[in-house]
Amino acid sequence: MSRKILASEAYKRIKSRIINNRFYPDIHLSEEKLMSILKIGRTPIREAIVRLKHEGFLTVIPRKGIFINFFSESELRQIYEMAEALEGMAVKLVAQRITEKRRERLERVVEEMENAFENNDQKKWVASDIRVHRLIQQMSGNKYISETMALINERIKRIRTLWLQVQGLPAKSTQEHRQIVEAIERRDPAMAQKFMQEHMERVRKEIISIFRRMKVF
Repeated sequence: MSRKILASEAYKRIKSRIINNRFYPDIHLSEEKLMSILKIGRTPIREAIVRLKHEGFLTVIPRKGIFINFFSESELRQIYEMAEALEGMAVKLVAQRITEKRRERLERVVEEMENAFENNDQKKWVASDIRVHRLIQQMSGNKYISETMALINERIKRIRTLWLQVQGLPAKSTQEHRQIVEAIERRDPAMAQKFMQEHMERVRKEIISIFRRMKVF
């Protein structure tokens, strides 16, 4: 493989481990350790590190090593405030424009979420949660909402993954997603927006409370 391809591969694999909390906050890494884990040479690893450092995922301290960053309380709050505003508008637009085909897609995904919750299948629940939100973003018909949310979806996934590792599958969130989808199905933009914004606000407050107790910040 070319160096460019290997650097891209290293970047994707390190980032995936960070987002899924396989590389957890404050873990100590080195180029040698990453080379051993990924079976990729030093130069592509270094290029991936530079990119991830620029994106805020890593801190590199000379002669000490590479450290995984997490969000400050202020950063986490800002991420969810942005999502609350944008997803509230997205779901309002979806409720105004929903077609039968799109309604069926949303219904299938929220049913998958409910089944995953009943079976205590965290992997499938998380996948369904992501799909519901991304479908709503895509179905809004507003490319600027979709593009802006793409910038923070990975950060939300990382926060959500750590949150679920601590507290398990949330019944309340499952119920709230059903509420949101039912409001869309009724073509009720105001209620769909209200339910989405209340959901995002509650999740933000709950995560901050849990992370404070864990001393994550």
